[in-house]
Amino acid sequence: MTLEIEIDRSRGEGVVVVAFAGELDLAGCDRATAALQEAEEGGPRVVVIDLDRLEFIDSSGVRVLIEAHDRARVGGHRLLVTRGGGEVARAGRLLGLDDLLPIVDDLDEALR
Repeated sequence: MTLEIEIDRSRGEGVVVVAFAGELDLAGCDRATAALQEAEEGGPRVVVIDLDRLEFIDSSGVRVLIEAHDRARVGGHRLLVTRGGGEVARAGRLLGLDDLLPIVDDLDEALR
């Protein structure tokens, strides 16, 4: 399965949601990074990375998330990442992403 990306700027002023579906692996990393950089343009207050429909993530995909977090700190916006489900949540737990990234349970929590 390939990576699908959706950028949603309709969630409120200064909030951008970037939703990934499918597989975030080496083959999709460049597209994922480009989508996140596009979402960061214009100085949003919050960028939410929605992993709820993501089925697989490997170490290169995790690197994309960590680099987005680093850009958020430098750029002055807040980054939130949804936990995702199944294998994605399991990978996050094994890699200790809760200690590295601002993880929320789902998109509703991120938008509160």
